[in-house]
Amino acid sequence: MASSLLKNLLQLWTVVLLAPFFKGMVGWLEETIQGKVATSPWQPYYDLAKLFRKTQVVSEEASWIFHFDPYISAPRLRTCSRSTATPSLASSSNGRRPGRSAGIPSTAPSTLVGLLLLAVAAGGTGFAELARAARGLPDTARWAAFLLAFLGFEVKAGLFPSMGWLPRAHPAAPANASALLSGVILNLGIYGILRTCGAFLAPLPLAAGLIVLMVGAVTAIIGILYANTANDLKHMLAHSSIENMGLVTVGLGAAFTILTLHQPALAAIAYVASLFHMVNHSLYKSLLFLGVGAVDQSTGTRDMDRLGGLARRMPWTSVFSLAGVLSIAALPPFTAFRANGC
Repeated sequence: MASSLLKNLLQLWTVVLLAPFFKGMVGWLEETIQGKVATSPWQPYYDLAKLFRKTQVVSEEASWIFHFDPYISAPRLRTCSRSTATPSLASSSNGRRPGRSAGIPSTAPSTLVGLLLLAVAAGGTGFAELARAARGLPDTARWAAFLLAFLGFEVKAGLFPSMGWLPRAHPAAPANASALLSGVILNLGIYGILRTCGAFLAPLPLAAGLIVLMVGAVTAIIGILYANTANDLKHMLAHSSIENMGLVTVGLGAAFTILTLHQPALAAIAYVASLFHMVNHSLYKSLLFLGVGAVDQSTGTRDMDRLGGLARRMPWTSVFSLAGVLSIAALPPFTAFRANGC
C-alpha cells in the first residue's frame, strides 16, 4: 500500500512539473502557426520563478510585526496570496484599487508534507487509516507531523506569526467576500488544526498543547491591540477576526493540554467552548462586514473619524449593525455572551 501511494505521488508530481512545459509548447505552436513571434515554451517556468521571487507588500505604517511576517511565512507560503486570490477578493471594493498582496493564501505546503507523513505510514488517505497510523508513529515523526500541519493550518486561520495577510485582504474585498472570509474561510484553518492535532495525533505531548495555547494567546493579544487603534472599519474588523481566531485557538490548546493530563471531561468543555465561540464569531462578524459594506457603499468611506449620524439615514443597517456590535462586545442577550463566558 505504501509503495502504491508513493508511486501515485510520484506520478502526480511528474504531471505538475510537466504541465507548464506543455502549456508553453501549445502557446509556442499556436503563435508559430499564426506567424507571430513565438514565445519560448519555457516561458511558464520563468513566470513561476518571477512569482516565487516576489515579496509580499506591507504598508509603511504597519507595525514591525506585520513587516516581519512575510519573512516568517515565505518558506511556508510558496503558493502566495497573489496566485490564490479568489476572483471576488481580487476585485476592488467600492472602486478602490486592491493592494498588490491582497488575497487569500492557500494552506502552506508544510501541511501537505505533514499529512503525507501520516499517509505513508497508513498506506492510504482515509481519516480512519490516518488516525490508526498516527498512534504507531515514533515520537520524532509525531512531532514532525504536528509542527508541519499546525504551521500550515495556522496560516489559513490567520494566527501568529502569519496573520499579516488578513488586514490586507479585507480592505481589498467587497463586503460579501469579507463576510465569507471571516465567517467561513478562517474556520477551515481551525478545522484543520482540530482534525490533525485533535483527532489524528491525539493525545498530543504536553509541550505541543502548550505551543498551540501560547500561539493563540499571542494572536489574541496582538489582534485586539491593533483593533483598538484602527480607524478604518474593515481594518478594525480584520484585526478583531485575528483576535477571535486566537481565542478559539486558546480553547483548542487548552483542550489538547488537558487531554494530555487525562482529564477528558474538562477537555470536552474546552472543545465545546472553543467551537461555540467560533460559530458565534462567524455569525456576528459576517453581519458586521455586511453592515460595513452597506455604509461604505452609501457614504464612500470607512474612516470612523468621518462617519456619524447614520442611524436616521440607514435605520435598518443601524439596527442589524447594533446587534452585531452587542454580540462582538459579548453582551446579553446574544449567544456571544455565553460563548465568551465559557
